[in-house]
Amino acid sequence: MLVNFNKALIAVVLIVSVLPIGRCFAWNDRTHMLIAYLAYKELAAERQEEIHELLKQHPHYESFLLKDKPEECPEGLWVFMRAALWSDFVNNDEHRAEYHRMRWHFINIPYFPAESGTSMAELKLTSFSPNILTAIDENADVFSERYSSARRKAIALSWLLHLYGDVHQPLHCVNLYSDRFPTGDQGGNRIAVRDGEKLTKLHAYWDNLLGEDRSYSSIQEFAQTIADDELADDINDQGKWPSWAKSSHDLAVKHVYLNGRLPLVEWQSEYQSSSIADQVPLLPEEYKNDATRVAKHQVHLAAKRLASFLR
Repeated sequence: MLVNFNKALIAVVLIVSVLPIGRCFAWNDRTHMLIAYLAYKELAAERQEEIHELLKQHPHYESFLLKDKPEECPEGLWVFMRAALWSDFVNNDEHRAEYHRMRWHFINIPYFPAESGTSMAELKLTSFSPNILTAIDENADVFSERYSSARRKAIALSWLLHLYGDVHQPLHCVNLYSDRFPTGDQGGNRIAVRDGEKLTKLHAYWDNLLGEDRSYSSIQEFAQTIADDELADDINDQGKWPSWAKSSHDLAVKHVYLNGRLPLVEWQSEYQSSSIADQVPLLPEEYKNDATRVAKHQVHLAAKRLASFLR
């Protein structure tokens, strides 16, 4: 299932910079499970069972996918939700070399705030593969090919469940460059923000917007508030992953960085235990309200597109 890249778009989405390992934070566990829950509920019972049987061939079915299953949650739904977390689970010393792919989680589409004196020409940006777009393409191929083994398909599906979420997280599709951040802000991981008394990184703030309770009952209840929202976007656009990434990038520019108006205070490790954190401006309530609305929309859209693909 190869993506036919539009020439104008590829010039934007494949200009990326090499970043350190710490870059691959994503929506938190609750949000990835929420996307999977919503997508699963869109599938016919027969398709749900087919996917469950496939995931039983996953190498970590018993040790991870089935782990901690609540009594009230159907097994097929629980392992589907847990599969969306698997690519983060294998980011450890035991499994990283065999299973994890750090660069699959993001693509760095450059953003240059208007007041920045830095120009694209002055930066040495390196184009490289893989990234989240090539990863979705590759795993979609494996999942769709008749000759792929069930084990490979189960692993590919787990990646897709996760990456469909990541590509809809605005900060997974942007890297801000400025005089203060000449090598990029690592998708908000180098910027500090303050929400009430809590000081955090901008990327983590967006990851946790929809809460952190990953209990089945909480996800089930919150999912209803998202499912009730109307989606105006065209979800039947499979194979248009570059446009999804570009859309997430544009959302980041407008709603994360406020078109360059967000104060860019560089994160310092001492902020967590020092009064100097007061120099980090407080995020206004309207920022949080708007960010939550965008996050809910992106989660719903990711779930709808994922269900459309799996059907």
